[in-house]
Amino acid sequence: MNRISALSLVAISLVAAGCSSSATKSLPAGQYFVSGIYQGGPTITEPRPVQSSLMAVTKGGFQVADGTAAYVLRVTLSPDLPEQFFARATFENPQDFSEPFVEEGEFLQRPSILTPAHGPVSGLVMFREYRITVELFMNKGDSAPLDTLTQTIRSYVDTQGEEPLVYSEFAPAK
Repeated sequence: MNRISALSLVAISLVAAGCSSSATKSLPAGQYFVSGIYQGGPTITEPRPVQSSLMAVTKGGFQVADGTAAYVLRVTLSPDLPEQFFARATFENPQDFSEPFVEEGEFLQRPSILTPAHGPVSGLVMFREYRITVELFMNKGDSAPLDTLTQTIRSYVDTQGEEPLVYSEFAPAK
């Protein structure tokens, strides 16, 4: 299986919106982003995006492709963040909450957007909420972060079986 590495940009091809039924359906071939946070408009997707002193969430959810699902969070960074920094993203592991997924990276030049991701993720349960925590440090090995942001995202994806299932209102038509 391909692993979607952290802090990489994931192409977003479908943003989920609207709901009316609790049925799930498997996906046709392709790539889909299924939002797990409120995106504005007449949706009922919760929870709301959060912000901290140096970061603000703009998107969060799951990228579904090639029979797998991956966590994806899109975070806008403040220009007040130092030019060089170290970032750590911690994702809940649905199969073992005591062993979260951790992705980290050092940045020599501050980007305007950080996109922590991790996948594939097995064991996601439909409608359950999962936590992603992003910590920014001045240097790798520092114990005190410059800033911490924790975003909860709701899963509209089920990866307990062999193929991901997506909430029917969010899945594309076959």
